[in-house]
Amino acid sequence: MDWRVQMRRSSFFAICCMWGVLIIAPALWLLIGAMVEWGVSSQSIAAWVQAIGSVGAILCAVFIANAQHGREQVEIKRQSYQRDVGLATRLRFVAFQLVVAVHDLVQQLNKGVDLPENVSIGYESVLARLNQNFDDDLSVERIEIAMKVRYDLGIIVRVLCDKGSTPEYLMRTIRDMKVQLESHLKQAENHLESVSGQVNEERT
Repeated sequence: MDWRVQMRRSSFFAICCMWGVLIIAPALWLLIGAMVEWGVSSQSIAAWVQAIGSVGAILCAVFIANAQHGREQVEIKRQSYQRDVGLATRLRFVAFQLVVAVHDLVQQLNKGVDLPENVSIGYESVLARLNQNFDDDLSVERIEIAMKVRYDLGIIVRVLCDKGSTPEYLMRTIRDMKVQLESHLKQAENHLESVSGQVNEERT
């Protein structure tokens, strides 16, 4: 939890306690004095004081319980935000890696460089990572971006593994997928910026 948030909550609690002391204590003192002036017996005064103290204790317990519940909810929300930022950062990083890798692949194809037979292995490992890292994600936006990246990456893996692909078809497909992945990278960056902005708003 951010220290500024803690300070604000601590200050609010201290102010409430201070007003409680400044208002309740004098009021209780005046009430006891008035009861003495009215001739109320000491046993009745003690009973009244005990009753007021019991009500005060109940109110304090309710206040403390509500404050504790509020802190727990804030902590849960903070952890959820942190998880969102982590997953959004990971998705953006994977998309960026793929864009760079596909860009290098296009450069190699433009130069007529013969691709190694195992060139698809690196892309297959990234595809496996995508399938594992975002299966339990609850963000609809991230799931949508990840599914698009998976789909385009799957096409790249298929054409790289297909020995019957002509150089022209391979080049055209890889270039098309590069454009698509660049679009997905932009979406991932915008999503990360949006999630990070929510975290910053929560801290302030």
